[in-house]
Amino acid sequence: MAECAARFRSRANADSIGALLHPGTENERQAALRRKGRPARDHARENVLAIRRAERENRQRKEEAANAVRKPYKMKQFRNVASRAVQQAEKWENPTLSPREDATYLKRGAGRRVPKPAEVHKQRVENIPKLQFLNMSPRAPEERTPRKAPLPKTRGEIKHHKPVDRIEQNRVEAQKPLPPKPKARVTKVAKASPRKHENFGHVPAYLDQRKRQLRQEAEAKKALLPDPQCPEGMTRMPDEERLQSLSDLQRRKSEIKAELFKLPLNVNSMRARKHQEALHKQLDDVENSIKIFERPVVYIQA
Repeated sequence: MAECAARFRSRANADSIGALLHPGTENERQAALRRKGRPARDHARENVLAIRRAERENRQRKEEAANAVRKPYKMKQFRNVASRAVQQAEKWENPTLSPREDATYLKRGAGRRVPKPAEVHKQRVENIPKLQFLNMSPRAPEERTPRKAPLPKTRGEIKHHKPVDRIEQNRVEAQKPLPPKPKARVTKVAKASPRKHENFGHVPAYLDQRKRQLRQEAEAKKALLPDPQCPEGMTRMPDEERLQSLSDLQRRKSEIKAELFKLPLNVNSMRARKHQEALHKQLDDVENSIKIFERPVVYIQA
């Protein structure tokens, strides 16, 4: 019986489910493996080593991708086509196709003539600007007038200036009446000019009429244009129709108020009470409609 129980326990603990159900029997399993001569496996250590190995491989792969030289982009139809520079280099590497055998080269400055020193000196002398004062003829010196009169040689009597009261002088000048402004002189040519007529400076009547006509045409075109603020499926109500509807509503309001004033103060019957409620309801509807038609723009169903 004991042997059967031990065999059942060993079978139950042989798989991973048994290890989860009986965690205390792991040491027994390791001891059994050591007795049989087989090395015990450390799964936790193997998992850690596998994780580190994967991290190392990922790091190495990223470094290789970063250090790799990125190839220039080429369209698919030109990927296998060599460049012209490569083809020309291949031709130059081949001595039979090299263009250097028949070509003749010139040195730098071989086509230019070097001037002689005497010619250079002559050219420099010719380029020197000539001075004008060398060709000027001598002339007599000009007579100069003194800027201010010379001082008298003899000392005369010194005259003292009389003191002047400038404030009093300004007061006297301010009290003097101003001279009349000179009238504008009208020449004979200005009097006889045909431009000086009685309507001179006024806008002609035909221009006012033309401006009024253009203003009316612009207003008519603007009225024909669709209103951008009008909702879809609606149209703007003409002003004449709106004002007519407003006057009808105000007349209806006065009629309802007159009917309400005719009712007695104490309404006892059911019929009179219903009539009074109906009049109040009509009055509310009419007042709401008046508020709508008092707006400058009213939209109705198209």
